[in-house]
Amino acid sequence: MEEAFESNKKVFLAGSLLFDLEKTDREKLKRVLGASCLTVSSLKKLPKVKTHELDLPRLAVLHTWTDTQNAGWVRYSLDVAGIPYTLLEKERLRKGSLRDDFDVILMPDSGGGEGIAALIGGIDKKWSPLPYKTTPETPNLGHILNSEDITGGFGFEGMAAIEAFITSGGTLITLRAGGVLVTDSGIVRQVSRISTSGINTPGSVVTAKVTNAASPLTYGFRELTHVFRGNGPVYSVKDQHRYLVAMQFGTKDVTKTARELAEEKALAEQKENGPKKDKDKETPLVQSGGIISGEKMIDGSPALLHVALGQGRVVMFSWNPMHRHVNLHDHPFVYNAILNWNDLPIPVKESAEEKQ
Repeated sequence: MEEAFESNKKVFLAGSLLFDLEKTDREKLKRVLGASCLTVSSLKKLPKVKTHELDLPRLAVLHTWTDTQNAGWVRYSLDVAGIPYTLLEKERLRKGSLRDDFDVILMPDSGGGEGIAALIGGIDKKWSPLPYKTTPETPNLGHILNSEDITGGFGFEGMAAIEAFITSGGTLITLRAGGVLVTDSGIVRQVSRISTSGINTPGSVVTAKVTNAASPLTYGFRELTHVFRGNGPVYSVKDQHRYLVAMQFGTKDVTKTARELAEEKALAEQKENGPKKDKDKETPLVQSGGIISGEKMIDGSPALLHVALGQGRVVMFSWNPMHRHVNLHDHPFVYNAILNWNDLPIPVKESAEEKQ
């Protein structure tokens, strides 16, 4: 459901799921709802609001041999949630034609964010061949995924396959440092990765502000919410591309000009000696934990980005919403992206009149 509506004095927000019982397996629905914490209401008739059907995608989780831990936690979270997926390994990736088998590719956090070289090159070929498979000597290996040689990475053919997947109608979702896959390669030109020198956020619950409430990516979340952010890349967009941001870290108004900010600062200094009223009630950036350094660089920076590319989409998370299965509050952002993969409106820059 793309719009809010009211029924029996109860407000249903955008993103609420509607089930037509005449077209639904009631027993299956009953089992699923019985195992969830969802609030369920019955309606006499379907509301006359804009809706779209959810098309469950053929989901792939992109796998790298250089960093298996973060992908392992993503797999664990998907397994717990009962979401089917296919592990996408470099050999299949290089063959291309990914749209034949997949609709959505999820790129987990790639660890330290070394850059595109680590993803393209992978494990140094000097160790080749380096098998990872079940043998009498290694009976514990190769049960979920195996390879005759885990050296090497995606390669340039793999990168070309990813770009072709997106432009032909697929959706790529990147978590935290997984975004370097598109920023450092130039697949996405509107988003850049800035230097994180001087930034140290070793794991904090920080304030996040939804800047596009109409986006399916933010369904179910209020304007001010929170996410768990650790260290990692900080992504940036120029002012003319700010419309690509569906959610930001903190409440800083990045749309204000330098002159407006200077005027506000001068006014604040004039009131400095006056009575303290609502200043202490402002929502702080850090809700729990702490930011050792770099708070000003994080406050107002993009947290969730949505870029249209050809016929497809790229959804970028500037934090890891599936961090070791501890930040369950953040998981729905990922599920929103997966469920609405082919119903994400093309981001459009607002005119000056529309902003007013």
